Amino acid sequence: MTFPWPERVAATLVLVVNLLTSQFTQAVPGAIARPYIGHRTPAEQGALYAQGRWSLEDVNRLRQGVGMPPISRYANRYVVTLLRPGLSVHNENPSRAVDIVIVCRGKEAWSDKTDCDGDGVPDYEEMGMLAEKLGLVWGGRWKRFPDIGHLELPLKGAR
Repeated sequence: MTFPWPERVAATLVLVVNLLTSQFTQAVPGAIARPYIGHRTPAEQGALYAQGRWSLEDVNRLRQGVGMPPISRYANRYVVTLLRPGLSVHNENPSRAVDIVIVCRGKEAWSDKTDCDGDGVPDYEEMGMLAEKLGLVWGGRWKRFPDIGHLELPLKGAR
């Protein structure tokens, strides 16, 4: 399944993320910041919400129903979102949120410790700091459930 980036994503967010990805590539040699989820339907949100909470069979049935690939038993040990369908800014149309994956030397890097350029600063933190300078909210700052790949427009001026 390919999530709709940048379709159904707030135009301002698309512009800022395009600027961010360009700045990140210059700041972190060998790495790129790639958007992979913008808008999500309630059914897609539900499939993600079930992960880590429901049986693997039920999670993969929901994922299959929305065109998402199945996950492993290991992956189903982890909760990936706190928000039920309809409560995430990803569910807004247009979406005010995007999730980013860092690609280090051609490989997706999901760890908060990834440091592709070896400068001692984790790449997601570098991306988050750049995003904040551009006026975005970075999920890596959240205390309750840090989400290092999540970026969103603040409420004011979101659309």
